[in-house]
Amino acid sequence: MASGVQKGTGEAAPAPGAAGEPLCPEAAGARYRADAEAVRAVLAGQRERFAELVERYQASVYSVALGYTRDAHRAEDLAQEIFAGAYTNLAQLREPERFFPWLLQSARNRSSREAHRSSARPEQPLAEGRDPAAAEPGPELARAAAVFALVEQLPEPYRETVLLKYRLGLSCKEIAEREQVPIGTITSRLTRALAMLRVALSA
Repeated sequence: MASGVQKGTGEAAPAPGAAGEPLCPEAAGARYRADAEAVRAVLAGQRERFAELVERYQASVYSVALGYTRDAHRAEDLAQEIFAGAYTNLAQLREPERFFPWLLQSARNRSSREAHRSSARPEQPLAEGRDPAAAEPGPELARAAAVFALVEQLPEPYRETVLLKYRLGLSCKEIAEREQVPIGTITSRLTRALAMLRVALSA
């Protein structure tokens, strides 16, 4: 899905339909209620439900990132980072029905910071939904959503170890110190977790 942005207002427009046009109020309300249900489920412990939100809004987030970076590969990486940040900060969202506007604003902020860091002059984001062919996420982002859901289904302590390693970027030594276990235990957990993910992805 993609989204429209009202230029100059900073307000997120309703998520568009398949044809790139805004949803009618009734459809937008239903979409936001579905978002709220997924958000509450994630916060209640059903972490795999976050993949629904990734799949629903990956094109919108990718489009925002592409508008700032003008680089398809970097935009995909940035989109994954934005979703990871949204997941980490989900408990801060006071109105679950506002997940999409909250996510879109986060995407703009993160993409703008990336543009500044890259010493590139920030440009007006592409009008999401206006040119789907130019703002379509590649298969890597869809695959990332699938992997995200599978990681959330890993048994503990494998899930936590994978998240610490690949989401927070901690080294095996740092994870071992944090968990107060030998570093060999951490490497074994990662090896086992990655093997389980490979099996699940090939199923």
